Amino acid sequence: MQLKSLSLHTFRNYNHLELHLHPQMNLFIGKNGQGKTNILEACHLLATARSHRGAKDSELVKWGEREYHLGAQIVTRYGSQTINLHYNPQQGRKGQVNGSWLPRLLDLIGNLKLVFFAPEHLSLVKGDPGQRRRFLDILFSQLSKQYLYNLSQYNRVLREKNTLLKSEPREYQLLEVYNQQL
Repeated sequence: MQLKSLSLHTFRNYNHLELHLHPQMNLFIGKNGQGKTNILEACHLLATARSHRGAKDSELVKWGEREYHLGAQIVTRYGSQTINLHYNPQQGRKGQVNGSWLPRLLDLIGNLKLVFFAPEHLSLVKGDPGQRRRFLDILFSQLSKQYLYNLSQYNRVLREKNTLLKSEPREYQLLEVYNQQL
C-alpha cells in the first residue's frame, strides 16, 4: 500500500495543504510547532477514524474555522482509492471512500493501513497491558473487518454488562447471558 497524496483543509495549523508523496520515503523537517506531527495525525485519522492524541474533533479544526476536511489517494495491489474524512459541528464526522459516503465511520478503518508510533507511545513498553492490547486492536482492526466487527461487539456487550453490574436490583439471569456472549 502506498500513500500517494494527502490533503488537509482547515486542519490544525493548516489552511490548505496538498502533499504529493514519494513512493518510498518522505521526510518532514522543520522547527517545533510547524505542523510535522499534524500531518502524521491526519494520516492516523484517515486510517483509524481517531486522533492518536485523543483530541476532540473541535480541537482539530484550525483556529477561527468551523470544519475540517482530510483526503488521501492510496494505491494498493487492487488499484487506486480515494479516502476522505469530513467534520463539521452539525453533522459530526463522515467518511467517504471513492466518492461514496460510508454508512458508519467504522467502515473507514482498514482502507489506509498504518502503523503509528509516537513518543507518547513509549508507555506501550513501560505501561500496563491494556495499552498494548489497544495498540494491537487498532492494528488488527485495519487488517481484518471481521476482527473489527468482533471487537466492536465485544466492547458493546462488555459496556452493557458493566452497566448491569452498577444497577440495582441486578438481574442475575441477564448477567449470565452477557457472560456467555463474552
